[in-house]
Amino acid sequence: MAEPSTRFYSPLREKNIQFENKVTEDFKIYVDVNTLKLVVRNLISNAIKFCNAEDKISISATHFEKFDRICIQDTGVGMTSEVAKHLFSNSSITSSLGTNKEEGKGVGSVLCKTFIEENGGRIWVDFSEVGKGTRICFEVPTQPKEQ
Repeated sequence: MAEPSTRFYSPLREKNIQFENKVTEDFKIYVDVNTLKLVVRNLISNAIKFCNAEDKISISATHFEKFDRICIQDTGVGMTSEVAKHLFSNSSITSSLGTNKEEGKGVGSVLCKTFIEENGGRIWVDFSEVGKGTRICFEVPTQPKEQ
């Protein structure tokens, strides 16, 4: 996983957000590449949307015996526990304006959930507190070992 794609340079620069990539170059995750791009792009985009000037965003990855986990964390505005609880629910698609009045459709999180689940994984709000930020993680099974 490299630095954020060039599509994020302008919004990161506009808000003067610090981006930290904590993913090692040798980290491998076994998931459809288009799914990985869509999910990471959506999570970073939402982190930018809900960050104020001078906030921070980081991406990290951890390998476990049976699954690999990626987390996107920010120091943005955070969300209430009620919003976090329903963020990935098909029945409560909502959209909120970002800190610079950025608009969205509210379907990105549901798409992320669908694609991650199609790859045998799960996605969740690991932490969120109003005024402190949010950490969203997803994990997918590791590739079975070769015989």
